[in-house]
Amino acid sequence: MRDKTSDQAAARRMRAPRRWQAMAVLAGLVLCCDARAAGWQWLDGSGHKVFSDMPPPASVPEKNIVQRPPSPSYDAVPAPAAPPPPAPLPALTRPDSSDTPASRRSRRNKAEAPALSDGELRAAVDRRNGEIRQQNCQRAREDLAALASGTRLLVSNERGEPVVLDEARQAAEVSRLRRSEQDNCPLRNGAAERGPAQ
Repeated sequence: MRDKTSDQAAARRMRAPRRWQAMAVLAGLVLCCDARAAGWQWLDGSGHKVFSDMPPPASVPEKNIVQRPPSPSYDAVPAPAAPPPPAPLPALTRPDSSDTPASRRSRRNKAEAPALSDGELRAAVDRRNGEIRQQNCQRAREDLAALASGTRLLVSNERGEPVVLDEARQAAEVSRLRRSEQDNCPLRNGAAERGPAQ
């Protein structure tokens, strides 16, 4: 009768080559898949096959490149339609006598705004400056009224964050708004029209 240990040892010896064979097949599959994924195959200077996902160096001659990566297949794109033929040129005719260069100039001059004299230009500038001063006056008075109401005002700091206006900054803002009011509001009896007092 054979002893169990010798049977077990024989079984182990039988399984060992199978295990190595399975591992060799698995390694071969991995290398095969890796070579396929690499895309490029070439023979180096010593005749060994090199697999890579990058193209071979310029020193490898074209005849040593065994495989290139497959080029991407693109769907067939229809050719662009031919542009329509240009419209035929109008027949050459004699120009209309009413469409002379002088008549075109006179029509253009009528369309342009008339030139302003110096006095009219000054009046227009003064009118626009008056509108701007009126807007600045109204804004200064509204801001002074808001400061006089006693509500805590928020202003933005250098980083754009809202901060409460402290007493020193509020006094400086009131002073600035009073100057703006004096500069921009119309005069009444020799003095600037006063907005709400604080």
